[in-house]
Amino acid sequence: MDRGGAALDEAFALADARGLHDHAARALVAQARESVEHREPAAEQILDRAIAYAEEHELDGYRRYALGFRALRRLDRGAWKDGEIDAREAISGGGPGISSFPALVALGRFQTLRGEPAATATLDQVAALARRSGELLRIWPATVVRAEHAWLAGELAQVAEEVGQAYEHALAVSDPWMVGELAFWRWRAGALAHAPPAATEPYRLSIEGDWQAAADAWQRLGCMHARAQALTHGDQSALRQALAFYKRHQALAAADRLRVPAGSLNPSTGGSATPEGITVA
Repeated sequence: MDRGGAALDEAFALADARGLHDHAARALVAQARESVEHREPAAEQILDRAIAYAEEHELDGYRRYALGFRALRRLDRGAWKDGEIDAREAISGGGPGISSFPALVALGRFQTLRGEPAATATLDQVAALARRSGELLRIWPATVVRAEHAWLAGELAQVAEEVGQAYEHALAVSDPWMVGELAFWRWRAGALAHAPPAATEPYRLSIEGDWQAAADAWQRLGCMHARAQALTHGDQSALRQALAFYKRHQALAAADRLRVPAGSLNPSTGGSATPEGITVA
């Protein structure tokens, strides 16, 4: 646990001891969010703790917020069925406010990867909530999911446009995960040639062209969706592994993106490192 996590743990303990359950839940949920964003191994246990505390003290907004982050965590780890259940439960529990934001991001990613038409409306809600908040912590995931939607549609100029402003703001903040993920999407769009120094390792490795090391780094973190993304920039064997992952999760749009004509996924134009293109069935 980093200093931020330790401080939040201390804040929770102090608030809980004084019976300030709302403040205590806020600290737990902030810690859970950070653990998901930073791909911490204990993220799901932290999330479960936050959800249980919110349920115990009937703090439904915090419960739904944490459920949304658990949905994102489960998407990342490859537990898509359970993740979608979490996302839909969080959304059904209230209106389209900040409490439902991470769940809408998760649902938007599920819908995007599967090529569902409903993704457009979901992502519009995500973008509206992010703009309304004006906070980079929400603009970041909203930008990424919309970039992914554009990427799967082959709209590379739109990917670059979606990411540009958020990326510049992220550089000023210098959060390695935020910078790394936004840089990765700029690189995929052909708008970035070199990884910024602040980028976290797995994203930096992809941008530097070492797709195998990037995939291995994601696997060590248990991030199977990100691993599949890294593999899409590899050789024929890597592409087949990525395709198998997407087909297993019925991610039809992501699978179809791997079947585009040879050369159109070259990293210099925002895509795969293989010069011959994919030939898998």
